[in-house]
Amino acid sequence: MLAVAPGATAARLAVERELTALGGVVAVSAADADLLIIIGEPGAELADAHEDVWRQLPGPRARAHVVRPDEARTVLAAATTQLCDPRQAQQAGQRHDEWQTTDLGGAHGDDGMQMPGGLMMADRSPDRDGLGLDALRVSWGPVLVDWPAGLVMNLTLQGDLVQQAEARVLPAAGSPAESFWDAGASAQRHAAAHLDSLGRLLSVAGWQGMAHRGYADCATTSWRTPRPAGRWPN
Repeated sequence: MLAVAPGATAARLAVERELTALGGVVAVSAADADLLIIIGEPGAELADAHEDVWRQLPGPRARAHVVRPDEARTVLAAATTQLCDPRQAQQAGQRHDEWQTTDLGGAHGDDGMQMPGGLMMADRSPDRDGLGLDALRVSWGPVLVDWPAGLVMNLTLQGDLVQQAEARVLPAAGSPAESFWDAGASAQRHAAAHLDSLGRLLSVAGWQGMAHRGYADCATTSWRTPRPAGRWPN
């Protein structure tokens, strides 16, 4: 599972290339993952969110941290070796995991009732037709497959309608870096930037076939390696 900090595009592309070369599959959730790859340098709030994700990984598990693109191969090789370490079983026996939630923006509030596991129950709220319908407040992000780095969406849902949405980005540590895609003015680099964004958007929207085409086209610009066909999460 990839946990990307803002401004770490170059390192992300390098990790994706090495992960594909290893035959790795990007997990759709922490429960499906055995390796958490933190990419870039997250700020304090984003690092806390990464810790929440780490606690949800089942064993055997390993964590890797890639800051620079040239570190990707060495760091991933060390992490895969760690997964086979006999001490994994001993560590699993010492763990006391529980599912936790972090309030990323106050969308949940303090006065709502909770269900088992920390999930919030829906409250009553008027909708556009004047009816009192259940309103559920949830947060999406910041660690999801192909999700924009650090993005958190606080949503108010009524049925299948989004009644309210607030977005914010959990920043990286230090000063904002220059955009990877803006570092060169070539038409090839700009095309790769658009194809990378398009592939990620289609993946988040659930259109995996078209997303794979976008990534494959982006690969022709030499910026990334496409994920193998058939390996996309459902």
